[in-house]
Amino acid sequence: MDFKEKLKVVRDESGISLKEIAKNSSIAYDTLRMYSQGRRKPKIEQIQKIAAIPALEPWSELLLEQTELSSDEAEFLVLVGRMKAQGKQAELDRILDEMKRLSGTE
Repeated sequence: MDFKEKLKVVRDESGISLKEIAKNSSIAYDTLRMYSQGRRKPKIEQIQKIAAIPALEPWSELLLEQTELSSDEAEFLVLVGRMKAQGKQAELDRILDEMKRLSGTE
């Protein structure tokens, strides 16, 4: 999943517009539009500004992930963001702890 796709997913999930992202990140609207069209790739500093927007915080892991994600990995991060946005942090922590236990990484 490239940044263009991540940005689309995050905007769909959060309901935030490119104009709102521009206003809250101090990144020019035209620059954001090029990111959303895949015509430009953002530098990490720009991604960090976008991920720091309070309305997008639940999906910051997805935005900040630098490696190419499989569709399953991306879907997992979207679901994590959705749970955070719904105020289900305790449930999410329990699920993640159980996943660690099952994988033996605890």
